[in-house]
Amino acid sequence: LSWSTIAAYRRDLDKLRAALGSDAALLYFLPARGDDGLKLLLVTARSVRLESLPVNARQFQEHIAALARSIETRDPAAQVKAAERLSMDLATDRWRNFKLLHIVPSGHVHAVPWGILDIGVPVVIAPMGTWPMRRAKLQATAKKAVIIGDPEFGWRLPQLEGAREEAASIARHYQARLLIGADATE
Repeated sequence: LSWSTIAAYRRDLDKLRAALGSDAALLYFLPARGDDGLKLLLVTARSVRLESLPVNARQFQEHIAALARSIETRDPAAQVKAAERLSMDLATDRWRNFKLLHIVPSGHVHAVPWGILDIGVPVVIAPMGTWPMRRAKLQATAKKAVIIGDPEFGWRLPQLEGAREEAASIARHYQARLLIGADATE
C-alpha cells in the first residue's frame, strides 16, 4: 500500500469515528473459519481496537446450531442456556457502556438473534462499516401516520403481551392515529 492509500483509509476512519459520536460503537466482525478465533474491530469516537472473542468459529457455529435446535424443539430452558452461551461467546458485557451498537456481521454472526442476548443496548445490523456515515436521502412525504397494533387473529395466533401498550406509546410519541384490536383487523 502507498502512503496516499493509507492516508485515504485514515480519513475515512476519522469520518466514521466522528459519525458514531461519543456513545455509539461499530462492531465489525472479521471472517473466521474452523479453529480461527472470532475477532472484531471495535470502532468508537475515541479508539479503534482489534478484539478477540473467547470462542473460535467452529465452536460458535455449534452454539448457533444449539440455539436453533432449542427453538425447533420448543425447549425454553435450552433456549435461555443457548442465549447465555452466545452472550458469553460474543462478550456482550463489554458493550453495555454504549447507547447504540452498529454491528457488521460476518459468517455465522449473521445468524445471531440479537434481541435474545443479554446486551441491554439497541442494535443496528449494518450492511457495511461505513453505514453510520450515510446520510438519509429519503424523506417522508406524508404529514400524518397511523399506528396499527395488536390485531385480533382469533384462534389462529395469540395476542402479543404488551403490544397494545407499545402501539399506544408510539402513537402518542408521533401524535398519530391509533388502530388496535378489532380496529386493526381486516
